[in-house]
Amino acid sequence: MKKLLMVLLAGVLVATFAVGCSGGDDGDANGDAAPEENGDAVEENGDDTGAEYEDGVYFAQDEISDSWTYFVVVEVEGGEFLDAHWGG
Repeated sequence: MKKLLMVLLAGVLVATFAVGCSGGDDGDANGDAAPEENGDAVEENGDDTGAEYEDGVYFAQDEISDSWTYFVVVEVEGGEFLDAHWGG
């Protein structure tokens, strides 16, 4: 009897994890689907905010803390990103 109970309990646990960890849809908790992204929004709205960067190397660093400090180094040539390094 105890073995049967343990097998049933194990089955319920496996089923619970399988249902709980399944992929599911990308909707929110209310069941509404996430809005579709429109890649043509910039062209339609005319809100092209693409900034022109001068050639050179740009560096940014996270605020100093007790743990990891993240940084990024970006190299720009001809107004386009040529190379980027991210670390921490």
